[in-house]
Amino acid sequence: MNIKTINYPPGFGKNMSIGVTAPSSGLGTDVFIKRFDLVAERLTEKGYAIIEGNCLRENCKHVSGTREERANDLLNLWLNPDVDVIIPPWGGEVLIDILDLIDFDRIMNSPAKWIMGYSDISTLLFALTLKTGIATAHGINFMDLIPTQNDPLSSQALEILNLSKGETFTQNSSEKHQLEFTNFGDNLEATYNLTKPTEWKLLDGSSEATFSGRLIGGCIDVLSNLVGTPYGDVEYFNDVFKKDGTIVYLENCELSHCALLRALWQMRMANWFDGATGIIFGRNNGPDTQNPSELSYLEVLKQCTEGLNIPVVHDADIGHKPPNMTLINGSFAELSLKKSKAILTQHLVS
Repeated sequence: MNIKTINYPPGFGKNMSIGVTAPSSGLGTDVFIKRFDLVAERLTEKGYAIIEGNCLRENCKHVSGTREERANDLLNLWLNPDVDVIIPPWGGEVLIDILDLIDFDRIMNSPAKWIMGYSDISTLLFALTLKTGIATAHGINFMDLIPTQNDPLSSQALEILNLSKGETFTQNSSEKHQLEFTNFGDNLEATYNLTKPTEWKLLDGSSEATFSGRLIGGCIDVLSNLVGTPYGDVEYFNDVFKKDGTIVYLENCELSHCALLRALWQMRMANWFDGATGIIFGRNNGPDTQNPSELSYLEVLKQCTEGLNIPVVHDADIGHKPPNMTLINGSFAELSLKKSKAILTQHLVS
């Protein structure tokens, strides 16, 4: 790893093409294929072209193809001059198994393009930014890009990918968020069911905080497995951008309290938080408990961040209880939190 600056892909706009591959889990079932086709049709009506990869519609034992097939499909879409941006349908479980097959040098030495997604896709986004310095977008997956998705954060996502180096954008925290996954089986046209009022909170109970730094992060469940590998050298990233500081953002999909505690302590012992000016945790999608004799989610966060002496935010618009902010890995961000409402401004600077 020898990155010194962040490389931002050129702006993505209407009448350009979205490449779709599943580097982790494929579609597989009939209802998911129908939902994909519907989203693709709606986006085509809006002026976007959809280019499918070979590893997409099939799914067997958690994946859309062999390790080699998935890695090659991703590289082929990246190198395809007709593809402007890559957005996988969703995440999955084992994207980690293709990292050593991805030709990061070839990617770094070819024209950059945006890749956007979350969940297991953050494995790829995280590694790609750390290994190559190319900015990546942690945000909405393809299956939720139906144009009738009308919350401000979701509807902004493709517009943000139209930005280029030197530009700035601002997002406000959502008004409400979703508690359970969208059921496409009941309604192929389904959008998010936003029912719960959103409140960003500070772990120490205070009501205001402001901090800035370079964004880096993703899903704890999968990123914790990159600690100590060539694909998770956050310590180096912190050193490169030590003048700016870093904002580490994380979200728990399904780790138990003890598994989450182990993962966060592993990150901390690998110095992931040493250069951080603040940590942002998304809404917890894993188990929680109201039993005072058991370790709670917030107690885990407090134990794992105690002594860092930086703001720690939780219940943010990140992860498996959408809507999601679009967070650009590598961008310089400024967060202002006041009375449960957040304003996040990102600067696409090298």
